[in-house]
Amino acid sequence: MANPETDPDWAALQTVRATTVTSLVAEVRAELVRDVGLAVIPTVQSPNRHCWREGSDLAGLAGAADRLEVPAYQCGPTAIAADMAEVRAKAGNAARIGFILRPTWPHVQGPDDLAACQQAVADAGAETISFYNYGHIRLQSLGWISACR
Repeated sequence: MANPETDPDWAALQTVRATTVTSLVAEVRAELVRDVGLAVIPTVQSPNRHCWREGSDLAGLAGAADRLEVPAYQCGPTAIAADMAEVRAKAGNAARIGFILRPTWPHVQGPDDLAACQQAVADAGAETISFYNYGHIRLQSLGWISACR
């Protein structure tokens, strides 16, 4: 069986998929009035390097949309920071990026972990940080978020 990450025929198929997704995002952007921003969540894969499985090309989408909003749902600040750095490298230095964190176990285990993740967001040159999902996190996580301002 062919490996979809290395097989040239799979690569060609993935290129077609990514081109299609990127062109659709570009068409949506073109129809929006200029002062309405278009942010795209390129994947729900974890880590984000697997976004190709959903037909996403980070660099292409960064060029087609106004901003990428990227889930950083790994476990622990080291893995989260590494994923953010990889997203930045794949999307390109000019890409406008925001990262979405889950400020609760098992992703982060306390305010120090969340502070390290916040620093990783800054180190990756991201414009925004968001938290998912306020309806599912424990109340103590709200305190962690407040402490990271």
